[in-house]
Amino acid sequence: MASYILIIKDFYSAIIIFIWLLYGLLFRDLIPKLIRTGNNLLKNKSALVLTENYLIDNINNKTLKWSDIEKIEQYYDVRSGDYIAIKVSDPDKYLSQEKSDFNRIIMKLNNRFWNGTFAIRPRELKCSKNELLTNLKTFLKKNK
Repeated sequence: MASYILIIKDFYSAIIIFIWLLYGLLFRDLIPKLIRTGNNLLKNKSALVLTENYLIDNINNKTLKWSDIEKIEQYYDVRSGDYIAIKVSDPDKYLSQEKSDFNRIIMKLNNRFWNGTFAIRPRELKCSKNELLTNLKTFLKKNK
């Protein structure tokens, strides 16, 4: 009888951990991103802004200095499709600025396994992936 109770306790622990992870994913990361995206659409704010000094990503709420960017490349992942990876020279600088634990983990994984610290998904923007990549590389070369 005691082992049966232990199994139920472990089952409830697993459910609590699952709910906690789901809560963290939805309410600390996904929903704020959706709110920012909706807010940007309502205000007609550009999703991506390229200036002399910065690459400003309003979708992911990131501002990168061109001088910090090492390389920009296009990649394809079966699960998420095309993306543009941005590798920075000092990822720890941007990791320390990140407030969300979930985003910090994603940044570490991106840097280790997916060719860059940050990713831009061309499908989230109103331009072709080739145009986006060309503009990013041009700005990087000119402003680095």
